[in-house]
Amino acid sequence: MADSIRGDGSDGGHVAVPFQKVALDDLTYHEHDGTYHGHLNPGCRSTSVAVTEIVSAVTNTTQTDLTPLFDAVDPDALDALCAPRDRQRTRPVVRFEYEGFEVTVRDCDCIVLRRGIDHDT
Repeated sequence: MADSIRGDGSDGGHVAVPFQKVALDDLTYHEHDGTYHGHLNPGCRSTSVAVTEIVSAVTNTTQTDLTPLFDAVDPDALDALCAPRDRQRTRPVVRFEYEGFEVTVRDCDCIVLRRGIDHDT
């Protein structure tokens, strides 16, 4: 099933970009800081699939045309870090570079993409 990216700009407008809704529950663009935020479906067991899904949607590229995720991060380790566990335990924040984005996985259910990594700052 296809869904769309929603913008949260001050004008209240939405940016409609279709994406395959497998691992992600929603995907929004935050104009104030130029980031994309994807939230995982509650039943999602694969954070690594969600990462490729959000990058695919934002770049309008099929997941199979993306660089393999394992070139940036160990997908099995990412999934293990974000596996469901006791809510009392500390939830990790994982950052890595992938397909020209800084990818941040927060609380294992939110993925944030920031375009244009600047290594000089």
